Amino acid sequence: MSQVININPNKQTNRDGVWGLRTWETFGVLCFVSLLVFFIQDQVIMTKEVYYHILGEQLDVERIDALLGLQAKWKWVGYVLIPVVLLVQMACIAACMFIGAILLDWRISYRSFFTLVVRAMTVIAVGKVLQTLILLLSNIQSLEDIYRADWFSLLGWLGKENIPELLLVPVSFVNVFEVLFWVLLVAGVRQLSERRGGLGFVAATYGVGVVLWSLFLVYLQVNFGS
Repeated sequence: MSQVININPNKQTNRDGVWGLRTWETFGVLCFVSLLVFFIQDQVIMTKEVYYHILGEQLDVERIDALLGLQAKWKWVGYVLIPVVLLVQMACIAACMFIGAILLDWRISYRSFFTLVVRAMTVIAVGKVLQTLILLLSNIQSLEDIYRADWFSLLGWLGKENIPELLLVPVSFVNVFEVLFWVLLVAGVRQLSERRGGLGFVAATYGVGVVLWSLFLVYLQVNFGS
């Protein structure tokens, strides 16, 4: 017999936002945090000197200056894309979970899953802020310095040089805040499904999506990487 779970989407999505904020207000805060982090990293951390250190062994100064000039010209695109990328990311995660709910015949609305994802993404935003603070306090001169300053990820703990090239992308997904994101998703699913779902559901929906995305990035790395 199929499971039928009745959810009141208005109760789940409209009035129970993070810290009293509604769903779209929370999304606005996440966009602001992401834009602020991007600005600080671009203007304060990734200075011209850092780029010269990173690219100096591969390109001459004129070429680096040309690349920096092109980057400055199109920098506004990065700011515009941040809210779009966030929205698409959250929508895709919610869609994966909603499809899983349909297959299980759980009557949980897409809006409920979207709200859950938006709330859970707050922990990712906190991670971005903390990582940016660590970078500000570090003497960043190269990519290796950036990796070493990532205290919260498996990649930072193991060291880029100790990981095979093909595993860099999958390993980069393993970090403290991603684990906390999973915990929040599992807790939210258990609440929405009246405790009939959990880790297995998140792994079979969001988890499969992460695996497919990482495989796609590895494919791009193999075929178009240097």
